[in-house]
Amino acid sequence: MLSDLVTTKSLALVALIAFTGFVLIGAFYTPDKPSELKFDKESWTVYNDGEGTYPYRERMLSDWVKHHQLTGLTYEQLVDSIGEPSNYGQDDDTIIQYLIFEGFESDIDPVHGKTLDLTLGPDSVVTAYKVTEW
Repeated sequence: MLSDLVTTKSLALVALIAFTGFVLIGAFYTPDKPSELKFDKESWTVYNDGEGTYPYRERMLSDWVKHHQLTGLTYEQLVDSIGEPSNYGQDDDTIIQYLIFEGFESDIDPVHGKTLDLTLGPDSVVTAYKVTEW
């Protein structure tokens, strides 16, 4: 009878420890793919100067592309909506780019990244867009 009580208490303690462990893991677990965020211009334009990144763009990109009309916007409307473009080294003024992220390894040259590329027609109206990963 006493051994049954000790076994029951031991099992309850083990269950409590396991449950607490799962709760803590769930609270601090960060999946590889960050969760999506609803687009808002203020967060989209935040730039982390110390890291050289836009910390929210990747998480907002899907919402922006799915729930906002990109084609048909004028250049001015686009800039009012999401800020000035990045356009890293583009000679072609019919393509504008917004840097989503750049990944670095051991030096200053990026090794991979993602951009939102928009094509402007003759009236400076967005005619097409694509997300480019490199």
